[in-house]
Amino acid sequence: MEKFNFTNGSNVTFHQGYIEDLKDIGTSTVDVVVSNCVVNLSPRKDLVMKEIFRVLKDGGEFYFSDVFVDRRLPSDIAFDPVLHSECLGGALYVRDFVTLAKNTGFKDPRVITTAPITIQNDEIEAKCGMARFTSITFRLFKIDSLDSFCEDYGQTATYLGSIDSSPSLFVLDDKHSFEVQRPERVCANTALMLSKTRQVHNWEKRIQDGPEVNLRKNLFSLQVQKAFQDCGRHIGSLRFF
Repeated sequence: MEKFNFTNGSNVTFHQGYIEDLKDIGTSTVDVVVSNCVVNLSPRKDLVMKEIFRVLKDGGEFYFSDVFVDRRLPSDIAFDPVLHSECLGGALYVRDFVTLAKNTGFKDPRVITTAPITIQNDEIEAKCGMARFTSITFRLFKIDSLDSFCEDYGQTATYLGSIDSSPSLFVLDDKHSFEVQRPERVCANTALMLSKTRQVHNWEKRIQDGPEVNLRKNLFSLQVQKAFQDCGRHIGSLRFF
């Protein structure tokens, strides 16, 4: 920890264990779980998702990038030791993953980026056949009041430009980008993702409570705060290696 100058009141701890059983992490204690190409290596992805959902606080987020595939892989490919070591054998069919996420409680999975994975090994390519692999970055929010589908109740969101790394443009996902101080219409789910999570301090927005004829309006402007630069002081996060 001294190498990274965390010498006074450090809020970082290391735990060795299994991502299918986060027994050292309390229920509803984590703001953000971050993972980079780890979930695909687990043979019990359902347990991984359940444990992540358990440890996240209400409004918490699972932000991760992993390898996905455009079809269900036959067992001889999925459990091939060479393909598994290359993070290909354990790749989930993307639609099966979305179903798993929703069944776990992450009601509206959002894609941030996608990028094709090119296989540059003839032996591995021959084993994979016509399967096509993609690196996808998702963000999944633990918000119980999310709708099953996007519903337009007339909400708008205005980005305050308060994230140091995104002073002019904030990208929520591949369909929602916000220029600073430019109001944008958003669906009810997007409004919740901005107002019921750690993002709340970065927005000035109109919130409407439901699809009733006379919607109750709540207009408010939130104090500008540094979001990610100083997030270590305020946000409990969990990262998989």
